[in-house]
Amino acid sequence: MARVTAGTFRALHRTRACGDPLVRPGPWDAASARVFAEAGYPALAAPSAGIAASLGYEDRSTPSMRASTPSCSGRTTRPTL
Repeated sequence: MARVTAGTFRALHRTRACGDPLVRPGPWDAASARVFAEAGYPALAAPSAGIAASLGYEDRSTPSMRASTPSCSGRTTRPTL
């Protein structure tokens, strides 16, 4: 799967027909990210609840979501690239 850049992501929005929303499922881990990618979703979300759960926390209770989100998102997306 190709890495999606900001330009690619913008194009996903611009090329959609009116009434055809861009659906971005929120994987909780690498396995669910792969399932969504293989199902053909062009983009995935990074849900805070999924990242927190993967670290063993409840949503909004991690010590620093701002600090942990980039590394956790990388662990989730790397296997799908």
